[in-house]
Amino acid sequence: MATVIEDDWIIDTETGEVVGIQGWQIDGHVEDEKQLWILQKRMLETESKIAAERLMMKSIVANCEARIKRLESRMKWLDLRYGVSAADVAKSLLLKGSKTYTSPYGKVSFRTTKDKLVIEDQDLFTPWALKHAPEAVKQSVLVSKLPKEQVERWLKIVDFMPKGLRIELGGESVTFTGITKDESDERTEQD
Repeated sequence: MATVIEDDWIIDTETGEVVGIQGWQIDGHVEDEKQLWILQKRMLETESKIAAERLMMKSIVANCEARIKRLESRMKWLDLRYGVSAADVAKSLLLKGSKTYTSPYGKVSFRTTKDKLVIEDQDLFTPWALKHAPEAVKQSVLVSKLPKEQVERWLKIVDFMPKGLRIELGGESVTFTGITKDESDERTEQD
């Protein structure tokens, strides 16, 4: 059996299992208080190392989250600064019938969305919904359960809309994609 010593732990190189401790003073089992203290000391040292690793991991994660937040801010700036003009260029390069421009560095997707109602204030809108469309009310009002004809009227005539409701305008959505979810998952697993 081939072994390697790692922080005075003797490790089987084939299985990765601990097979002993270099210089360990207890053979087989604990026989007296001195050996009990030796064991307890080793357990405390190991537990302390575990706690230190967890603390270090927590710190690393916090540092990475701060870096990610900073990078997300930069990504938002890039989109706010150049997004509209970049979308115009990408759209002009689309092949007929295509909705996505692809370059070596990512994709720019164009999708059309419809106008839709958004309940801005549940408390203000729920009384109207309870009276006129009770089937739309669960624990909150579901726009999808409101009568279709009523929704279409509100989308055309904003002045007569009940309080707590607003229109979210549809239009074209543009999405810039560099790394797809599947690609980032694969990279994480490979690392």
